[in-house]
Amino acid sequence: RPSLACSTMMTPQEPKQLSPRVFGASTAAVNTEGCTGDLHGSIHRSGCSGAVGLAAGHGLEPGHATGEDASRPGTSPQETAVVTNGGWGADLMALWGGGWQEFMDEDADQVGEAFEVSVMRGTVGENDREEELKQVQGGLEAGSSEQQSKDGRHKKTKKMTAKGLLSNFVLSIVGSTTLGLSGLMPTSGWFVGPVMLLMGLFIVSENTRLVVESIEAIEVRGGGYIVAYPDFAFEVLGIWGRRVASVTSICSLVGMTCASLILQAHNMDFVIPIHWPWFGNSHKGDKWWALLLLPVTVICVFANPAVLMKKSAFLGPFVCLLTVLLAWYGAGSSIGAAAEIPQNCGPSQSLLPGTDSNFLSIAGVASYTFYSFAVIVTVPSLRSQMKDPRKTVPATSAAYSICFLLFLPIMLLSYAGFGGYAPENLISGMRIERPAGWWAHQSPFEVGRISSAGALLSFVVVLNLMLTELIYLPCTIFAIDASCPQLFRHGPPWAPKVMRASYVIFRFIAATSIESFVALSTLISSLFCILNNVIFPVLAFHKLGVKQVSVWRKASHTIIVLYGMFVLILGSAASIQKLTASNDKLMQEDALRSGLSEACASAYAAVANATGSS
Repeated sequence: RPSLACSTMMTPQEPKQLSPRVFGASTAAVNTEGCTGDLHGSIHRSGCSGAVGLAAGHGLEPGHATGEDASRPGTSPQETAVVTNGGWGADLMALWGGGWQEFMDEDADQVGEAFEVSVMRGTVGENDREEELKQVQGGLEAGSSEQQSKDGRHKKTKKMTAKGLLSNFVLSIVGSTTLGLSGLMPTSGWFVGPVMLLMGLFIVSENTRLVVESIEAIEVRGGGYIVAYPDFAFEVLGIWGRRVASVTSICSLVGMTCASLILQAHNMDFVIPIHWPWFGNSHKGDKWWALLLLPVTVICVFANPAVLMKKSAFLGPFVCLLTVLLAWYGAGSSIGAAAEIPQNCGPSQSLLPGTDSNFLSIAGVASYTFYSFAVIVTVPSLRSQMKDPRKTVPATSAAYSICFLLFLPIMLLSYAGFGGYAPENLISGMRIERPAGWWAHQSPFEVGRISSAGALLSFVVVLNLMLTELIYLPCTIFAIDASCPQLFRHGPPWAPKVMRASYVIFRFIAATSIESFVALSTLISSLFCILNNVIFPVLAFHKLGVKQVSVWRKASHTIIVLYGMFVLILGSAASIQKLTASNDKLMQEDALRSGLSEACASAYAAVANATGSS
């Protein structure tokens, strides 16, 4: 899930010669040790050798400023900045060069590996691996690059096309967040929810462009060849930028993986319900599933599941397609279920947020809708692995737009059926064999038996989460390990083992203590993702003075920062409030809804009497 705000702290003991500022424009590739063993010898960092290499790497035409030109005294930032896309970076037609054949010829292994590498580089900067900076390779070729494997032989690695990057982003974004979209609509109404989703699309599209242009400006002026988001933060804000990012990095990774286990446990309980009491509480089968799924965490934390991830990468497109289709079906089927409800008992809908909504709840909606798109930290790495880096912005903008079009029907269809009674988890509303008078219950759409489509969607989402955990869990451990290398890397042998065991226990406690995966996801988005994906790209662009922009675009940047602050402050408060409320809430689907109208109560009494007499 790609909603991460990741980087890792550079400790004071790290030698300064590792700084990308010192590497300069001629810095080339390094073999690195990734967060999983499969990354050994497979991660490459393509750099530029001299002015000619830099120009080739960026696809510059003759006459553009090179790294040497940019470093000369008297050269202004505006004269050296590289503009890779015109206007707002929406040249989407340029993506179709090569047609379908180019897409069919895409190296699936390379696309999967690029995702794996981007997660790691979004977590840990190149310069945090002081023990792995042993070899520097040079050269950046237009279509492929050579890297040295462990046994010393050379193999050719293809670079991604724009279509490969687009598919990578779509697969990264579409996932578990689709299940929480329907639960946002009762708070936001027909208008505000979709508008906030559209706002998230606009922000990530513009901020991706700002990040790419800022990186280009750094490289052209003689900075390092940026392939990791933490190195980008260091170039802009220095050591404190990295240190602040390290806190958001580790917290976001830990929080996201905890939310993932919560959702897995809930979904597995939909497929195979467990009715055993949990410490005296009934209806807690999800807690037992959190315990049963614990071995997966242990394997990912202590072992090396990268080989499994690579062998199962081909499942990604099928899992993504099934997730969307089944979510559409589940949202649409709610309309048929609502048709069974008597007129006086039906769910209510409104154009704007109702009287029960407030600024906190609206900020929570804004935070979750943005959580779906929070993948900007992977952009530097994915850009460095493209055949034509100039297509980074159009490809990512197209991917964001596709995901918006996939998410919007889920929100609208579910609200048309569920109305104000939409469940937090879409699957919880995909039920059949509802009892008589179900529409008068406290949570009307959450009574009955899970349908076959709901069970299939539960399984598909769990499979998706497990596949991504093969990457995210090891990266979480690697980030924690890199945050305190003196203890975990160079300290006593038991220290890393205790750290891993503590993480496994913490994740289990979080999954059995927190009820709402949406509330936890919202908190992660508000506190951590907003900083690196919304606020920092705008500040970095203007701090670097990348280029002159229009008044309208400056105004949009101001709105983005203010929107980010709104979500950061109020969204965090809303998620904390919801977390507290969800933990105190008892499951009472069988109880009658309070505040039933007289007509609805009479209709329920008639149904109850008819059922009793029969």
